[in-house]
Parts: sequence; C-alpha cells; structure tokens
Amino acid sequence: EGDKHGVLLLVSTGKEGAIVGGPSFMKKVGDPIIEGIISENIPVLTEEEKFNEAISSSVKRIEAALKGEADTGGPSAVSKKRQRTYKTKAEAAEKKDLSVIVVSLLLFISFVVPMVQFFGYTAR
Repeated sequence: EGDKHGVLLLVSTGKEGAIVGGPSFMKKVGDPIIEGIISENIPVLTEEEKFNEAISSSVKRIEAALKGEADTGGPSAVSKKRQRTYKTKAEAAEKKDLSVIVVSLLLFISFVVPMVQFFGYTAR
C-alpha cells in the first residue's frame, strides 16, 4: 500500500533530517540523492535557519529524481568570516590620548569658569 510513498522529515531544533519511504520510492530516488539531501541540503540550510528552503529544495531534488531528470545538487556551504567587534589595544591607545585631553579640558573649564564668575561678582 505505501510502496510508492515517501516522507521527508526535518527536525529544526536538532538541524537534522531523514527520508523514509516504501521500497519502490527509495529505489526510484536512489541513495546518492538521499545522501545528498541529508548531508548537503538539510545541514547547510538549517544552519542558516532557512527551514522552508531546506524542505523545498529537498522536495525539488526528490521530484527530479522521480521524473528521471538530472540532480540539481545541493547548496554549497558558505563560511562566514568572523570579524571582531572590539578595538585592539593599539587602536584604543590612539584614541585614549585625545579622550584624556578632551576630558581634562572640560573638567578644567567646569571648575575655573564658575570660580572666575564668583570672583567677578564679589569683587564689585
């Protein structure tokens, strides 16, 4: 009864998947397609959290295999280059000198200007 039926299962939390089906279905799809879907489509696309695309591209590959068409292949894994979000010690040291000068100048102004105003008012 279920000889020509298949099920594609995707587990989003574990980022894994499986394909099961009747003997006729599994024979028609073939092991290379099944292995390609499980090792290429599902891990690559679920890592990017593209669950719908993982399912749709897997179904397209299965459909092509059932129709006897050539396999389109899975997506290629793109490694993202990680970049630091903090400044290095040298970059921080360059900005530190300017920051110290600005803060010191503001502190000096905040103390001296009120004193000058006070002495200006009391001298009259």
